[in-house]
Amino acid sequence: TDTGVDFWHPVMPGVLRCANGVVLVAAATPVGAEGAVRAIEWMISEGYDYLIPRMVLVINHVRGYDNREDRRNSERLVAAMVARFHRWISPNHIVAVPYDPHIATAGPLDIQQLQPETWHGLVTAAASVSAGLASAWSV
Repeated sequence: TDTGVDFWHPVMPGVLRCANGVVLVAAATPVGAEGAVRAIEWMISEGYDYLIPRMVLVINHVRGYDNREDRRNSERLVAAMVARFHRWISPNHIVAVPYDPHIATAGPLDIQQLQPETWHGLVTAAASVSAGLASAWSV
């Protein structure tokens, strides 16, 4: 179920009770990081902390770089996000997906038009999700 940013919607308890895992997508921005922290803290406070070990965090770059300094700043932010989320999420379940002009069009997704780095990031995220599902079934 795609909830967008509305973890607090009344339907979420029912969705999360049936879930084997969660994919949390956070924009590679300070606001995106804070939103992801709030979502995780809400899950813990509401008793869904058992899902967090199987959570996959996708850090999504929502814009390209203006220059080298912008790129360095973005890389520092993503590194800080990864470090911050390690307290909850396994490092191999945190995937950074680079900005991709095809995704930015917000049109139908054609995987043939993705940049190779984007495709790799999405496949890595999918592999993390499938590993989490396998562990959920064996519990």
